[in-house]
Amino acid sequence: MNPELQKNIWLNLSPHRLVATPIVMILLVILVHILMNSTNLLGEVVDPILYIGIFGCLSIGGAYASAQSVLIEFAEKTWDQQRMSPLSPWALVWGKVLGGGIFWWYLTCLMLLLFIGYAPWLSGGMPWRGRFELLTFLLGCGFLCQFFSLMLVLNLANDAEQLLKYRRNMSVGVAVLAALVGGFLLDAVYFEGQESIIVWWTAIWERVSFIIISVWIFAAWAAFGTYQLMRQQMQFKNGILPWLGFNLFMLVYVPGFLMESNADHPVAAVLAFLTSIVLTYASLIINPMQTRSALGFLRSGMPLTIKQFRTRLPLWCVSFVLSFLMLLLVTIEQVLGNLEKQNSWSFLVALWLFMVRDFGLIICFLLGARPARAMAVAGVYLILLYIVLPLILQWSEQIWVMAFFWPVYESKTLVWPVLLEVCLVFTWVVLRFRQQKVVTASAA
Repeated sequence: MNPELQKNIWLNLSPHRLVATPIVMILLVILVHILMNSTNLLGEVVDPILYIGIFGCLSIGGAYASAQSVLIEFAEKTWDQQRMSPLSPWALVWGKVLGGGIFWWYLTCLMLLLFIGYAPWLSGGMPWRGRFELLTFLLGCGFLCQFFSLMLVLNLANDAEQLLKYRRNMSVGVAVLAALVGGFLLDAVYFEGQESIIVWWTAIWERVSFIIISVWIFAAWAAFGTYQLMRQQMQFKNGILPWLGFNLFMLVYVPGFLMESNADHPVAAVLAFLTSIVLTYASLIINPMQTRSALGFLRSGMPLTIKQFRTRLPLWCVSFVLSFLMLLLVTIEQVLGNLEKQNSWSFLVALWLFMVRDFGLIICFLLGARPARAMAVAGVYLILLYIVLPLILQWSEQIWVMAFFWPVYESKTLVWPVLLEVCLVFTWVVLRFRQQKVVTASAA
């Protein structure tokens, strides 16, 4: 057996829990029978209770337990020993997911036994095919939430002090996030019915089947992302290909919802561009220290090999290049006359330039004296640029004034303000980079 899984089973599944849990459930079942005073309505009551209970166990309780399985290691100062163990990254990931939440998996199995036991009273209402589809969805949603929670904690594992400081809040936050995401999907599958359809890349799908397949695909991506982060914690070098693969998947998956016919490809191209923008911001916000490390390597003046390029290149660079390629695709659509208005293309160009400006600001602060606070300081400046200053200057009737703070849709000529900002910011980046390089050389 997986040693990590075995350890977590011994820690989280005591004999008391093994015996007491089914006894409590039997008492609750007896209470339900007494309150109902009839078996005719048992199916209507038990059916949703079991589904919501399974969802709560796997998606909420399991997500909380998966996060705690790593946070406890930090609190007890055993994480460094754990990640230096001879176990493979996959073994640790599955040991944390299945072992950390083993009690919740055990509780889910008991609920499935109740589901089988109540089968004679569940004959009405939802057809059996729908029930099995819903159980498949709940299992996939549970894996998705648990892998996501573990991935979130592993991503923050490099800042152990902050991780321990907000340990309890983080675990609760992970569980709440899992409840929100999973609850939305559960509502889409169970409470909204099963008759509607989804059109994706002009293909017609049953709504429930499409959601179930999507949940399992995203659960697989979450598992793979957790594996990559565990590799990183165990001092393995990760390349850019996994993140590139996820980006390409999202650039295909998201625009497909607007492709109801072959004539919708310009709108799909715009949505692909917007998706790449979101992925670029997300990849920088998730791991800013990777950018800091890459900048430090560049300042050192050491020669860069192909292997070092693959392992040291910040992930946001991959998304950034893809966003530029998507902008070129939108430009082609504009040249071919497929976009309705010239303003649409200018607006998207301005949006991309604002992203470039924002990244330039963040890089400037990462090159500063306190790079650990770079994201917080950059966040304050971005709030000033996007919210505070526009509110102060909203009295101005000049559109070009607002074009310094927001992409303006009214005119194709209002790209120059943000282009000017980009030039100023990157002049600052070059000056600060040279200053840091001189300081590094002097220290050496």
